[in-house]
Amino acid sequence: SLPERYYYPKINKSKYVKLDLSGKASKLKIEFKDCKGLNFKLNEISINNKVPFSISILRIVLTFIIIFCLYIFRPKSEFYKYKINFKSKKQKIIIAIFIFLEAWCFLNLINSNEKMKNLYEYSNHNQYYQLTKALANKKVYLDIEPSKEIKKMENPYDYGYRKKLTDEQGAIFEWDRAYYNGKYYVYFGIVPVITTYLPFYLLTHYMLPNYIAVYFASLLMMVGLFLLLKEVTKRYFKNIPFLIFILIYFWLLSCSGIVGILCYPTLYNVPITFALMFTYFGLYFWLSSIKKNEISKL
Repeated sequence: SLPERYYYPKINKSKYVKLDLSGKASKLKIEFKDCKGLNFKLNEISINNKVPFSISILRIVLTFIIIFCLYIFRPKSEFYKYKINFKSKKQKIIIAIFIFLEAWCFLNLINSNEKMKNLYEYSNHNQYYQLTKALANKKVYLDIEPSKEIKKMENPYDYGYRKKLTDEQGAIFEWDRAYYNGKYYVYFGIVPVITTYLPFYLLTHYMLPNYIAVYFASLLMMVGLFLLLKEVTKRYFKNIPFLIFILIYFWLLSCSGIVGILCYPTLYNVPITFALMFTYFGLYFWLSSIKKNEISKL
């Protein structure tokens, strides 16, 4: 089989498919997937077309930003003489701009993967929606009736026997849910539901897409990391250069795994992002609540 291509009407590049064939091809079969029940009009299919030249403004801007950063952070940069000062208005503005740019980059990372953004529409990624509805109805178990075959099983987690029932008798088992005493439960962390999904549902009667929850938590994580680094700097590294502070903040943020999470903002990354956010805020509140001379006693 040859490469697959997702077509997006508003993205011109998605109209072209590059095929690396071995030798000359005399036949070519095109198959449209996931189109059952849909109607679409196909105007034309062309072979050996030239892909039009396109300029990415985003790539140009990012290239200049990278070059500028390399110039600023070079070893002999004169900017190292400016020490960190959290009361400086200029430094506050620079930090605010930096955080804004990071938030903008986070948004572009999420938007770069349309398929992952829309996974929340599928049944294996809507566990939080089911839990939200259950909590709204004052229940902790899901409104899913297990099949009679599953209920009769002595051990519903016997994968081999359960697969036999599903194959031979058509028994249905809900994946990524916990089964206990005839009820299905969500075993993912409940905190994201209580703090975001449930309030959003009660206010709007709509479900919050998973990628928005990931983005919301990533923004708060970014703020929590800044507060934690600020507290550490004020206590132990008062005289470090402002550039070093920015550099440490950037690398801690990049090494947190958030880049990979934002590229795949699925259900599974929702609790992970919330855990990161609460970890940074928790460490910040813990450290800021302790007097400096008490740290050595812990």
